[in-house]
Amino acid sequence: MYCKRKNWPIKINNISLDLLDPKDRKVLRQTININLYLTGSVSEEQLSRLEYIANKCPIHKILHKSFNIELALFIK
Repeated sequence: MYCKRKNWPIKINNISLDLLDPKDRKVLRQTININLYLTGSVSEEQLSRLEYIANKCPIHKILHKSFNIELALFIK
């Protein structure tokens, strides 16, 4: 939605989510790895902004209370 509103020619091609248990059993929080694969012409500034917006998502904020969340954006 954000890209469409900004008229950025970017589309989400694929999303991969992985739930990882902590390697150190003293750490109680699991990690969610989120990989977003994008297509289109995108600048480093736009990538940074997309990552910032993703971290402000209400669902992300709720999950972040219980999980470590690692987000990675990739351009195809």
